[in-house]
Amino acid sequence: MEHELRADTAPGESHIALRKGGVCYYSPSLFHMAPTHERIVPLTIRDLLKSKCLLEFYGVTGLKKHAEGYIMVGNYPVQLVKIRGTVLLYHMMEYSSRPPFYLISLEDYLGRKLMLTVKANCSLFKLALQEGNALEVVGKLTFYSNATTFLVDHVTSHRSFQTLEAELDWLQTVFAARKFLEKPWKYEAPQLISTIGAPKVLLADQRKSAEKQFILISDEDTDDEEYYTSHEIAAVDDSLWVETARKKRGERRNVEDPGVVWVLSDEEEP
Repeated sequence: MEHELRADTAPGESHIALRKGGVCYYSPSLFHMAPTHERIVPLTIRDLLKSKCLLEFYGVTGLKKHAEGYIMVGNYPVQLVKIRGTVLLYHMMEYSSRPPFYLISLEDYLGRKLMLTVKANCSLFKLALQEGNALEVVGKLTFYSNATTFLVDHVTSHRSFQTLEAELDWLQTVFAARKFLEKPWKYEAPQLISTIGAPKVLLADQRKSAEKQFILISDEDTDDEEYYTSHEIAAVDDSLWVETARKKRGERRNVEDPGVVWVLSDEEEP
């Protein structure tokens, strides 16, 4: 596992923890962005047993999410899983150091078996706990000492689960989930957009740039340096505005150069 982590850790892309077989496994800090976040994922027992322990991909950086019950189905982080099947057998386990619980062998509609662990104080489960009954359970898969155990959080039992129509509906649901999970999750990092406005420009700095394009005539009596925005200065280049202002206010003009910029005279407006 350590060798795989060193092999391709996507340098320069901090949101990717590992790339394996062309598939990106994203940082645990991004699990809340996955489409499976806070979703109960319906799976067949076969697909559930093919899932991987989080630590195989993330090592110690995945310990917190591993403790929260996350597993990896493809590159999707999954916490809660729903399965449905028939009770084959069950046994109550009692220890002095822990509350009693049930061990149940469940077989799904495709013939795969899974061992469940259910708290003995689950009243709904006691009523449904009969061999041959169909159960729908929601819980988490745990990996401990190379063994897998399904810890049940919620149990539902209904006679309709044993009908052929219910079986076909369930298989359609889990196959649709399988098809979705086979396509790797791709996280798109947000693009940062600058919101900083255009800076103010000194008139003197703008003149240096303007002199390369045209001759600037300024009033010799106006020596004070003023601040203008680039938008305000650009308006001076509009020849229509310049010509209109000249006719209204009687501006001076350098007739030797037709490309000059007009400068307002000091004469008062009529």
